[in-house]
Amino acid sequence: MIGDVLSSYAARFGRMHAALSAVIPDNPTLAPPVTQQQYAISPMAMWAQLALLGSVSEQAAPELFGDAARTREALWNVLDQPHPGCTISSMLWLGHGIDLPGIDAVADKLAERGHWTGRGIPDRFDIEHWTRQRTGGIIAEDPSGEHDPIHFQPFSAAPPALTAAVAAVTAGTWPMPLEICPAGELGDDWPISRVLRSSGPDCGLVRDRVLGLVGLTLNRCPNGLFVASVIADPHRSPDEVNAAALRVLRRFSSGERVFLTNAQLSAGEGDWWRVGSSPLYAGGFVEQQHNSSLMPAWSTTGSYDLMTYGLDHWRTLHEGVVKRVGPPYDTALAEHTTHLEFTATGFTAAGVSGSSIVAGGLLTALLADTIPSEEPDALFTPATGGTIVELEYCHPFAVIVGTSSEASGHLWQGVPLYSAWVAEVTEAVR
Repeated sequence: MIGDVLSSYAARFGRMHAALSAVIPDNPTLAPPVTQQQYAISPMAMWAQLALLGSVSEQAAPELFGDAARTREALWNVLDQPHPGCTISSMLWLGHGIDLPGIDAVADKLAERGHWTGRGIPDRFDIEHWTRQRTGGIIAEDPSGEHDPIHFQPFSAAPPALTAAVAAVTAGTWPMPLEICPAGELGDDWPISRVLRSSGPDCGLVRDRVLGLVGLTLNRCPNGLFVASVIADPHRSPDEVNAAALRVLRRFSSGERVFLTNAQLSAGEGDWWRVGSSPLYAGGFVEQQHNSSLMPAWSTTGSYDLMTYGLDHWRTLHEGVVKRVGPPYDTALAEHTTHLEFTATGFTAAGVSGSSIVAGGLLTALLADTIPSEEPDALFTPATGGTIVELEYCHPFAVIVGTSSEASGHLWQGVPLYSAWVAEVTEAVR
């Protein structure tokens, strides 16, 4: 299933981001701690762009789906059966005289579906116009300069042999705006005076098989999307919490009741959670209607050189596509940019992944192919007692924007469209 593949892909990025972020100078003034290094990605845009070229690569990574045929099938399923809450656009351009077996068939199928393809590489400004248009102006150069453009095509006298990109854009509104309230003690942890309050049975504590107790707030949208915000103990690293959030996403989207019932918890409190006694509602669902979470509003943009992240771009593009294109083209470039924003009324998100095959480019050092991921299971023994759960997102936390589907095994069941580590926040406003 697409959801499983993208969850694995997002977890791999989180581990690599943590590994690369840890390689910082000894002087702490030069770089923030790893836990404070915010990031945002679109696993869907990253995977779909790689799958687009992986279908004609001699070295398509097995993680993409095992073989080129299954990769193509998965890609066309995503493009032919779009989710109502997420628009996916692609572009694929080849230089004149470039002979890459199988690529013309891929370009023709994209053209039939209304995507931007052809012969003769567009200039950089046309590509940035496409990026801006396909992301609703969220990504690419804009007058405010608020978001960084994506630069997967270098300024060069010689045009690339191939340029490809995938853009994913989505937005959702909450059925009811979230309550804006004074930050209270959260104002001591974040530089804000107002935060967002969610309440009801979509807030609570979850038992994760690796981290043990984590906090989860689900904000659902009428278009079949939801935002899962997961917080854990502050000593846990971003990649650990991100992996837990992805596991929770898969469990929730499969229909599992992930929240611990309040009757399974005893009164107590920690750094970010509080379980209060509620004898009136002991053992019943009604008590969960009174659960709540306080969370800051936030906005984040991340841009990454994907050739350094060990996410199969080196193998698929440099060792696969570049060799098939042949001289003088000797280098693959791949970049990704994502922007996410979470407010009282809803969220917006856009991600773009792009790559080019160029001549005389500068090879980027590949720092790692894989990072170990397994950890021992955490011990967790629930207690008993009627309780109400309160969560406070008082330190950095993980966020997943996912799709929901009631149909078991459906293409769009539990697909992580976007993933973020939130370490910087904004003032909550209407």
